[in-house]
Amino acid sequence: MYFKVNQMQRQVEIEPDRLGKDVWEDVQKELKMMVEGEFSHEFGMIVKVITIHPNSEPAAVKDHSGRCEFTVKFDALVYKLFENEVLLGTVTAVDSVSMLSSLKCCY
Repeated sequence: MYFKVNQMQRQVEIEPDRLGKDVWEDVQKELKMMVEGEFSHEFGMIVKVITIHPNSEPAAVKDHSGRCEFTVKFDALVYKLFENEVLLGTVTAVDSVSMLSSLKCCY
């Protein structure tokens, strides 16, 4: 089942050479690359970042690398499976201990 999760939070690190006038765009791209497709036991599969909230906290500079660490809050579309949930899918592979399937989804 799909859910919208509000106010998720992640730490995003940006290399010093990417700091400049477009740093917020780089932070957004990095966040999407980090979390889209990630699985969380609490929320399920993060399918898509919907909204990224403007950053209100200053970035922290890492002493050992010079990278800047941004705390980014965002809303996301997640897909969570529940026990005994029935899904429509196609079996794509079978071995002696498991099977893989491709699920139809509409996002």
